[in-house]
Amino acid sequence: MTCAGTGKVSTMKFTVRTTSKWLSGDEKRIFCNVMESGDIIEVQNDTLHIWGIGIKTKTKDGNKIEVAYYKPSNEPNVMGKIVREPLENFWTEGSQIRINNSSDKTHQHHSEEEVVQRVEHALQHKSRKWHNSEHFAFWCRHGEKLTDKRQMSDVAKWGSLSASAGVWMFMRKRHNTQ
Repeated sequence: MTCAGTGKVSTMKFTVRTTSKWLSGDEKRIFCNVMESGDIIEVQNDTLHIWGIGIKTKTKDGNKIEVAYYKPSNEPNVMGKIVREPLENFWTEGSQIRINNSSDKTHQHHSEEEVVQRVEHALQHKSRKWHNSEHFAFWCRHGEKLTDKRQMSDVAKWGSLSASAGVWMFMRKRHNTQ
């Protein structure tokens, strides 16, 4: 969805620190002016409630907004997947949308660049399992950095375990041949 032709309001920069009000389709201009890349956004209607990460990119025609979110599978026992789609696929007719960064009050959030990097990481690494769209959005905005100490300690732990298994197998083979 391109947010072109939004008039004078588009030159102003707004920031939503926590949660915006629910917006309907005729309030698209407001949403386009307020949403920033990396914001957690929600959409709801009578039958659905989905969380995603808004990604805004500048184009020659205005701003292009896409949403990355966890899309559950319609088939039983089949995992859903992370998708990045235009805003109009996420914010369908008859639904409402809002920015919901309320978790920023209790959790440190990443920069816009880091959140977008985490989205790209999730799109490329399909093996990661997500509970739901809220879990995915929270991980993108607040989860541990992709190169954090915990991941390094996991590498050390598994490397140590591999080395121990290798030594055990060597000793066992040596013992069986004597």
